[in-house]
Amino acid sequence: MSHQNPLPSKALEIYRASSPFFVTEAAEEFKKLPIPEQLELLFYMSVHQAHALQKIGAEVQMELVETGEEGIPRGN
Repeated sequence: MSHQNPLPSKALEIYRASSPFFVTEAAEEFKKLPIPEQLELLFYMSVHQAHALQKIGAEVQMELVETGEEGIPRGN
């Protein structure tokens, strides 16, 4: 099955380069993109982050189940 990336290649290149070492450079490059590509990139990044958070949540839930801590009330 062929999966096409929804991002233009330049936007994807910027996204991949946006590690902590390249954030400033990536921000400057981001500003040069046309607005539609900026919006696509922001959408892609938010979806990617949501998926990462879901995965982390599932891993934490599994750990709580395995340790028997699931359902134990936590103090604030």
